[in-house]
Amino acid sequence: MKKRPFRTQLLPGAEVGAKTSAFPACTDPYLFVQAERVPDERPPFTIGDLKRVIPAHCFERSLFTSFRYLIVDVAVIAALYYSTSFFSHPSLPFFAPYILWPLYWLLQGYVLVGIPNF
Repeated sequence: MKKRPFRTQLLPGAEVGAKTSAFPACTDPYLFVQAERVPDERPPFTIGDLKRVIPAHCFERSLFTSFRYLIVDVAVIAALYYSTSFFSHPSLPFFAPYILWPLYWLLQGYVLVGIPNF
């Protein structure tokens, strides 16, 4: 089996534009650090082993549950979008948008990735 090269990373303070070769090894030991190898052997388990460990109800399909998740996600996205219209309201302190926009980005990212499970 062909060996994969080491993954390397540049040390802090090293020149970014330095003409050095990272493969298979660099001659300057202070410029690059060798990281651990990428695994090249198969894991001790199979996909069938993983499927046997997961309960059977996790593989059951439900159209109702899928649409419920979709509707809830779209409703939360719409509510978060509507809330942005109040971020520059005159009654809020001047620094409120600097706090509310990052909070909106974080929550919207959570919903769009699918992290909350309502």
